[in-house]
Amino acid sequence: MTNLSEIREMKSSLYEAIDEDLTKRQKEMIQMYYFDDMVMHEIANELGVTKGNVSTTIKRGLNRIKKSKKIKKFL
Repeated sequence: MTNLSEIREMKSSLYEAIDEDLTKRQKEMIQMYYFDDMVMHEIANELGVTKGNVSTTIKRGLNRIKKSKKIKKFL
């Protein structure tokens, strides 16, 4: 397997894990933080929650992704 095909497989597995293993709120906050380049206080203001809540939700989401069977083989 080439590096490019491994990267494609890893990205596909990551998106699958995000889609299937996270709560709606975790998906939303991870999308805003990592893909929309928003900082935590902006996300908090947008969603009407505290910055601490955003931080905790993102951390829990990342932990769920790390534990996902879909990406275990890449870790």
